[in-house]
Amino acid sequence: MAVTIPTTAVRQKDDSQTLSESGAAGLVATFNDDYDVLKTFATALKSGVALTLDGATVIVKSYQLRRIPGDRGILSISYSENDTTTSEGEGGSTVTTQTPLEEFWEIKSVRNDVSLFAYCGTSGATPNRAFIECWQKEPNAEVASSYNYTKPDGTLSSPEELGDQYYATCDLCRLFELGIESVMRFYPMLVCTKVYSQCPADLQSKSGYIDTPSPSSGAGSPGLTSFIAAHQWLQGPDECARQPDKTWKRVTTWLGIRLDSVPSGMSPWNVALYGPDGQRWTMPHVNSGANGSS
Repeated sequence: MAVTIPTTAVRQKDDSQTLSESGAAGLVATFNDDYDVLKTFATALKSGVALTLDGATVIVKSYQLRRIPGDRGILSISYSENDTTTSEGEGGSTVTTQTPLEEFWEIKSVRNDVSLFAYCGTSGATPNRAFIECWQKEPNAEVASSYNYTKPDGTLSSPEELGDQYYATCDLCRLFELGIESVMRFYPMLVCTKVYSQCPADLQSKSGYIDTPSPSSGAGSPGLTSFIAAHQWLQGPDECARQPDKTWKRVTTWLGIRLDSVPSGMSPWNVALYGPDGQRWTMPHVNSGANGSS
């Protein structure tokens, strides 16, 4: 329930507007009335309280009350536009929607060091992991120097036995000899910063899930839209912090994998690990069974 301005309070003409470091517009409304009337009214003004102003609902951030001659008072209320709306959902339920006051998008990248073993296979012209692991354990340096290893029966194995995998296996052995055990890969990361008047109710509801970022109207660009569409995204940290100007800054990140990096129809992110509830594997402690649940 929004509080209302006393009917006797006179709106002053020195209203002001500022821009905070968080990017949100700061608005100030000033009123003149009997000091005691304003003092009584001010007790209901707390940060986050809804206030009816000019027929609209705004969110109070702070206020300042001072006495002037004649037992009058000047009340300055700092507020922000209300970014929360409610509507009726299915079955008469109330649906709350928050529209950010400000929204900014960044495209970054994150480094991932992938083990060279990730390129090993069992068929085709790819390195043979089983052979390389045995070669790495060979205690005889002379035998290992020619990319051989001693079998359990005492005979020597060599890459020539690998057929199509021979050259690729030798190439990977040479990299290991040089001390190269991983390869750098860089994956796209989207960062969205939104400013709200109040802490978002859906915070962290999609962290750890496959999720498609959705820039608000006017916050994105055709290039950003195309970039998002070319990848499948996993939502990562979704954090929110209250700012000095009483607004809430929410920072959400997503990690992307190109859709064309996997065969058509496949999900770049493993659905069993990151898909929606009902499709993903549940954590062991979530299941209830003979041992009970927690």
